[in-house]
Amino acid sequence: MEILKNFFSKTYYFWFISRILLIIAFSSAVINQFDLYSKSKILVTSFITFLIFNMLNLFEFEILKKRPSLFAKQFVGIVSIFCGFLLIYLILFVGENKYGFKNFGFLIVPFWIMLCGLWELKKETKIKQI
Repeated sequence: MEILKNFFSKTYYFWFISRILLIIAFSSAVINQFDLYSKSKILVTSFITFLIFNMLNLFEFEILKKRPSLFAKQFVGIVSIFCGFLLIYLILFVGENKYGFKNFGFLIVPFWIMLCGLWELKKETKIKQI
């Protein structure tokens, strides 16, 4: 685990920017779902919106150098890892193109999302000493 902590601490700014990019990506996914009115789409959209608000909460606390709530950190981390696994499943077993082979190159994005979630779970908050 020490190797993982060193990796995440040395690439702190990459993961910080990745959080911003994930907020933008998830927000665009929610905005594209506004015209669909089935119950399942409303449920998924509200769940992703809750995830976005928690990510924004963590972003705000990170900028203000305050300690975020443990629930927000764990929720964002666990849901990000789950979303990564779900995307891997969809790419490997559902997503097939017209040429008949799987798009393994797109597996980079789910692994990136999973590592962002792991970073949220593993990172220690840096708080100003007063």
